[in-house]
Amino acid sequence: MAVPDVPIAWFYPLFMLAMPIAWLLYTVTASYVHGGTR
Repeated sequence: MAVPDVPIAWFYPLFMLAMPIAWLLYTVTASYVHGGTR
């Protein structure tokens, strides 16, 4: 599997965007599950 020569610094903005999005999805789904199953 050939991996392109991408500097590791390129992944930092990606993680900086991905983490809040994942956290927001988690909080939305958690609140929906806890509030919607009753």
